[in-house]
Amino acid sequence: MEDIPAEVEQARQALKVKVKLELRPHLGSHTGLARLLQQQLDRTQAEQTILLAHGSRRKGSEHPVEAIAQQISAVTAYWSVAPSLDARVQELVLAGWRRIAILPYFLFAGGITDAIAEVVGQLQQQFPAIEFCLMQPLGATQELADLIWDAIET
Repeated sequence: MEDIPAEVEQARQALKVKVKLELRPHLGSHTGLARLLQQQLDRTQAEQTILLAHGSRRKGSEHPVEAIAQQISAVTAYWSVAPSLDARVQELVLAGWRRIAILPYFLFAGGITDAIAEVVGQLQQQFPAIEFCLMQPLGATQELADLIWDAIET
């Protein structure tokens, strides 16, 4: 909302040649993103899904994530703000769910997704009767490239 537009403006001013820089809506606003996430979930036997996003303290920032979660029949959790992954898992376990998919809402693997895997390992030890399925982030796939290309063209 602030950082990226400021960086784009700074780049516009710094460029010595005429280059058109256009700030496009974030990828999460594309209607096809929920379909990509659902395709991943269709490969699991999960009874319930947690869509795990980074999170932000910015007011209203959770709305797009919540909308995607609703489209794929998931609940949300956030890495940096509440509700946390731990809290969501505890809620689902208390509600009786036994097969839980955790879908990281990240484009690519990295430090945070590695840390998520560690937390899921700890949760597996804490709840040995629960079957956790930690999904991969979207990653560099043809489907994601097609989605990005579509977002550029529209």
